[in-house]
Amino acid sequence: MTARNPTISERFHEETKYAEGDMDKFAVPPLTSGPPEPFKDYHTEQAVNLIGYLPFDRHPFTGGPLPDTRPDATEAGLYGLSRLLFFTNGVTGIMPMQHGTHHYFRAAPSAGGLYPTEIYLAVRNLPDLADGIYNYQVRDHSLAPVWEGGFWARLGAATCANGALEQANAALLFTGCWSRGTWRYRDRAYRRALLDTGHVLGNLTVIGPTCGYGVFPIGGFLDAAINNLLFVDDTEEGALLIAALPRLESLNLDQAGGGTALPSPASHGVAPDPNDPLLHQLHRAGYVTDPDTCVTARRAFPDTRDHGFEDADEVIALEHEPIDFGADGGVERTILARRSARQFARAGISLAELGALLSYAYQPTLPMSQGNAPSRQMFDPTLLDSYLIVNRSGDLAPGIYYYAPGRHELRLMRAGDLGDAARHICLGQDLGGDAACLVIHTADLDEAIQRYGDRAYRYLHLDAGHIGQRLNLGALPLGLGASGIGGFYDDAVSRLLALPDSHLVAYITTIGHSGSDR
Repeated sequence: MTARNPTISERFHEETKYAEGDMDKFAVPPLTSGPPEPFKDYHTEQAVNLIGYLPFDRHPFTGGPLPDTRPDATEAGLYGLSRLLFFTNGVTGIMPMQHGTHHYFRAAPSAGGLYPTEIYLAVRNLPDLADGIYNYQVRDHSLAPVWEGGFWARLGAATCANGALEQANAALLFTGCWSRGTWRYRDRAYRRALLDTGHVLGNLTVIGPTCGYGVFPIGGFLDAAINNLLFVDDTEEGALLIAALPRLESLNLDQAGGGTALPSPASHGVAPDPNDPLLHQLHRAGYVTDPDTCVTARRAFPDTRDHGFEDADEVIALEHEPIDFGADGGVERTILARRSARQFARAGISLAELGALLSYAYQPTLPMSQGNAPSRQMFDPTLLDSYLIVNRSGDLAPGIYYYAPGRHELRLMRAGDLGDAARHICLGQDLGGDAACLVIHTADLDEAIQRYGDRAYRYLHLDAGHIGQRLNLGALPLGLGASGIGGFYDDAVSRLLALPDSHLVAYITTIGHSGSDR
């Protein structure tokens, strides 16, 4: 990227690229006291224990039996919210470590198991939970009060009177805790935090309807107002997105509103502060600060992006067979079973499997009483371009394909065996070369900044992480595994895909048959 008056976003992206022979600047410094805890602890006697509301016979952490008699609660209250939070990003596995410590696996994947995403629950007018904002205490599946009493008007003002939020009595607020990743990934931790938060959102959009909630992500909000509501210091933690949770049985979809991706200013020519981490500068550069933006920048919900390589010599139409997660509880079982693949057998993926997986990942729907409706869960899908490197398939020739989600078709860009190149761009990991295929998300950063200012960087990576998690989940019922790759040689990927200079690479998801035949 060679912009003459680069924005903070463009400077940040250049500075955080991985490149062959230049990885020393990302070396992990010695730790004197161990990495930061991936949890926030609120010491309170008012915590709300959510364990008893889970749909399990046994305690998920201790393995002990749960009482036959469960607490009184409503499906629209603690029963539904307990399930929602647990399957969005609760602890789904505990592994003993050295010195009596434990590693807590979460429902959503995270780069390096660092889990930078923090979740807050905001509620009003529920029969079994007092009005307020609560932090989700993931380590013991409880809620800790952060703000007690009525605040919904402030939340509504900070989210520009969002139509879905106005219909909701609950909302989730997601933040990123920077230090959980910066000790390992330096400033590139911001990219990882956005992708990881996209993973968590991916779980939420899948589990929400099974708990009776519509999920409406809000990307445009007044950042300082939300940070103040949560009592967070943006040098340590910052708001990334909000999800309104109206009940499906009473949802008026026509009044839920359109796109929520509001723009921030674009920091063209602003010199970075050498005394402030670039991560902090980029996050603040993306702030929405002018309440008038809520009115002047509203736009219809964007469509999909399909205009790449329309003159390709070979176009392959894909089928739309839905993925079957199984009987009641199938989605929950899939989330519990999901783990990032560690190795792939060098086996192929069929065209039918690929069509089903891509359709599920890119075209989520919202179940309504009158039938499924197209969801509004991506911030701006027209910003992302999607490429596939197919290494092995009985139905497709190896090569690079452009995926057009609206038309649900593949367009051949380059034929040939690119397994070694795929391994190389993934920092030499065998996951890249052994996978049946790789899905790569890219975007024209110049175009995105023209539309959304520096805040575009958030939307691109949140959407890429969201789609990546839907690929993770959709792979399991097909007998496949998946693993996200947030660390890659940026410019090597761009060269392989022949991307223009203004394009960035956001994320790679490797897909294949778990196991090894080496």
